[in-house]
Amino acid sequence: MPASIRKVTISLTSDLLDYADRRASRTQVSRSQVIGQALAEAQAREQARLAAEGYCFYAEESGEFADASAQAVAEVFTIDPNYTEIQPLTQVIIGGRS
Repeated sequence: MPASIRKVTISLTSDLLDYADRRASRTQVSRSQVIGQALAEAQAREQARLAAEGYCFYAEESGEFADASAQAVAEVFTIDPNYTEIQPLTQVIIGGRS
């Protein structure tokens, strides 16, 4: 469902208003569309930046968890010399294979 359009009054410097008018003329859209597109692009950049920050945070958190749990994982899993896949230690000891 498309977003509802609402009318607003904004104040711009003469330079920004002239630029919006030139761009609107050049791209054959309304001044409102030029301003709306600029805001939509700013919103998309901000959302991308926030998403990247979130990914970095969780990547760092995951890395810290992996570092902290590496010894425990090494105690539970071992590499079977006959296979290139990781086998649980209990399977290696009793000779089972998955």
